[in-house]
Amino acid sequence: DRCVIVLDCEPGRTGTIAPEVQKAKFLVNLDHHRRDRGIGHIVYVNPDEAATSTIVYHLLGELGVELNLQIATPLYGGIVGDTGGFRHANTSAEILAIAGKLLEYKVNPATVAREIFSSYSLNYLRMLGYALSKLETALNGRLVWLALTYEDFLKFDVSPEEADQFISYVRMLKTAEISMIFRETAPNQIRLGLRAYQIDIQKLASSFGGGGHKLASGARFEGDLQTIIDKVVEAAKNYLITGEINERNS
Repeated sequence: DRCVIVLDCEPGRTGTIAPEVQKAKFLVNLDHHRRDRGIGHIVYVNPDEAATSTIVYHLLGELGVELNLQIATPLYGGIVGDTGGFRHANTSAEILAIAGKLLEYKVNPATVAREIFSSYSLNYLRMLGYALSKLETALNGRLVWLALTYEDFLKFDVSPEEADQFISYVRMLKTAEISMIFRETAPNQIRLGLRAYQIDIQKLASSFGGGGHKLASGARFEGDLQTIIDKVVEAAKNYLITGEINERNS
């Protein structure tokens, strides 16, 4: 008879609490991503929020919950993660004000930042180096991407979920307008991550049945990795050149 609350989730991303989610009589899902695969009896999605943490922050305020260090730390961590350490376009005056209020509860920002951005295994760093050596570009660097096979993950003993953050390095190319990472999470199961600084890549993701935010989106595919790469790269190039999306991409 228990109620389970999940944050920022879709099927397959509930981790170790998956059995509890499946047995939950009442499931609440709070999110700031537009998804076609959301779960929950009650689903609250606000894509205008920079982070799911801020949704929880406002909810706790409405409920009159008194914050403390134990509550403030993960809320602050969620904000830091979703804003890329306050570097992404979703970093607003409001988000900085909320972060400042959370720091009043003695949250250690250096410790949080290290846990999120600087706590990787040796295998992770070696795979990152390998991944960056595979960078490919088109349109004079306006489009940049890399692809990792299922065998790559087995070779380096790094999970596809861990490699999700590789996109942060892909988008560091100075000329990049659209950055992409293809991860084969299982044989013929492909996840695409998309990032941009100005271009609405949610439109591109949606054309392949995916979604997300204007500047951070993704999609899933089933099939041959190289075939999918070729199809998405061609669509992204066309989008950059014409500003138009072929709605029949998927």
